[in-house]
Amino acid sequence: KGGELKINDDEAKIVKNIYSWYISGKGLGEIAKMLNSAKVPTKKGGFWAKKTISSILKNPVYCGYFRWENKITKSRHQSIIEEETFKKVQKIIEQRGGKSSIFDF
Repeated sequence: KGGELKINDDEAKIVKNIYSWYISGKGLGEIAKMLNSAKVPTKKGGFWAKKTISSILKNPVYCGYFRWENKITKSRHQSIIEEETFKKVQKIIEQRGGKSSIFDF
């Protein structure tokens, strides 16, 4: 509505779980397998894959930021994940040898 982002409570719970599981040491494949085993559908109704989990973990929209044409700015929408949690996940991604979000706070 009017370009405003609204939180879907069911999806927010899944996103929070993904961040929590990743911080606790679970890998992308393990998280995808857990969600698929629990028959949790993706937003588009498909199966979870490592790439889907990775995209969620790297997306700054979940901590209240907006990405537009490679520029990231603070948004007015409500965040699902605390900024510190997002930063922590980006550090873990880098430590595990992945490429974190291009996100300079």
